[in-house]
Order: sequence, then C-alpha cells, then structure tokens
Amino acid sequence: MQVGADSGGTFTDVVGSDGRIAKVPSTPSDPGAAVSAGIAEVGEHPDLLAHGTTVATNALLERRGATVALVSRTGEGDGILVSADRNPNTRGALVVGLIGSAGGPPALPKDAGQRPALPVVTSGLDPLAAQIDAGKVKVVISIGEDLTAAGLSAAHLAKVTVIYLGTHANATSAAAKVVLPTLTVFEKSGTFVNQQFRIQKFLKAVPAPAGTTDDLVVLAKLAKLPAGEIAAVWKLIAAEVPALVALTFASLPDTGLFLDPTPWAALPFVEGETLHYKPAPASALNA
Repeated sequence: MQVGADSGGTFTDVVGSDGRIAKVPSTPSDPGAAVSAGIAEVGEHPDLLAHGTTVATNALLERRGATVALVSRTGEGDGILVSADRNPNTRGALVVGLIGSAGGPPALPKDAGQRPALPVVTSGLDPLAAQIDAGKVKVVISIGEDLTAAGLSAAHLAKVTVIYLGTHANATSAAAKVVLPTLTVFEKSGTFVNQQFRIQKFLKAVPAPAGTTDDLVVLAKLAKLPAGEIAAVWKLIAAEVPALVALTFASLPDTGLFLDPTPWAALPFVEGETLHYKPAPASALNA
C-alpha cells in the first residue's frame, strides 16, 4: 500500500492509495507529526511512503534562511584586466540577492577612494564574529573560505559548529565538524557576472577526483531539497530574480548576456576604471 505526502509551510497533504486526500496543519518543529496525522486520517498503513517538501525551497526563495557574509578581497588593479575586487562574482551575488537587503544592495568596501594596498586584503567578517561572541550563531557553513584568513579567530571557530565545503585543506577545514570536498571551477559548469554585468557561462574542463561533489548538490542536500528539484534550481532562481526572468543556462549565448545594471549603478564598487569598466561618477554615488 502506497501513500504520498507533501509537507508545506502551512498545510501537509497526504494522498492515500485509493485517492483520498487529507489536509492537516503542518508541524514545522516535527514535520513527521503532521504526516502521521494525515496518514491516520486517510486510514491506511502504508508499505511505501513517498514524501516531498517545499519548505526549504520556499525559505530559499523568500530569503528566510541564514545570514550570508561575503568575504571582501581587495588588491591593486592594473587598470587593464586585473581588478581591484579579487572576488570573481561579486555582481552575481548582488543580482541574485545573496548579498544585499530589502532596501537595496549594501555599499561594498572601499578605502576612502584610494587604491587598495598590496597584498590582497581580506575582510568582511567582523559582524559574524560579533554574532558568534554574542551566542547568536551556532553553525557556520563555509563555502571554500578559510575563515581564519578572513578575520575569524580559532576561538571563534571553537564556539560554533563549522561545516566546510571546499577544495583545499586549511585551518577552517581542520576545525570543521564536517568536511565536504567539492569541485574546483575547472571541474564543473556554472555562470558568473562580470564587471559590465554581463552574465557568462563556463563549462567543465577536466574530470573531478573521486569522492568530490558539486557544490550545488551538497547545498541542496544540506537544505533538504528533494533530489528531483536540483535540476530546477535555475528555474526557481529565474522566477525570483527579475534580472534573470526567462533565462536558462542552456539559452545563454557563448558571448554572454548583458543584464540591466541600473539597480546597482550607484554602488561605490572598489574598482577603478579598467579596460572594460568605468565607475559611476561621484555625483551618482553621492545622490
């Protein structure tokens, strides 16, 4: 006897083998309780239970998940191709809302209009450190970052449970309770948004070592997304992010596609003028 269950944020639906449907209030603290109640209501004792949930997906789309901190990396640019912003996808993080707030994206770090000094300086985790010290953060998921190099101390890491996703061993992976080896940029396909707000795709170039996993798959599992939804992540993002409406990975041309940079035009990006980028005038930044 087979029964299907779908756990939503408000209601849980259970469908019996004969097509009967029970709709019961969801129990977020224990989703299984609502499923059990629904099974009892349809009056069956299933041999097989198919269970899905949209709770994690909705939380991601509605940005009700954990706070995201982006490590800032600044160094000296060459005015041609080397950017003073050493993060490869800062604008991509802005476009999808990974960084920013309802009131608009935050101002990015800038050294009072001066060119950053060599070597590359990492920063941006002071608020996270304060939250850890205050006991407001219990778990930190690091996506390829050595948190000690970015400003957290060993004492900070000792106060939280660290889950590390990355490609190289470092002080953070050594302190982590869970280490999940993931792929380098050469071992996977994906997209990034460059200085001009041109979204471009890159393709897997070499096979990945045995035992490693794509970051997307790992994050989907951590978020308890049903396995079948992984392929639909781009569709979910496109439905939520105005700049990416009706856009798919397959439809991106090889030359990329320009996105409308207007929502972020007034941000004080750390870069100076380069071969393919001209900062907004000071009057726009101060408006």
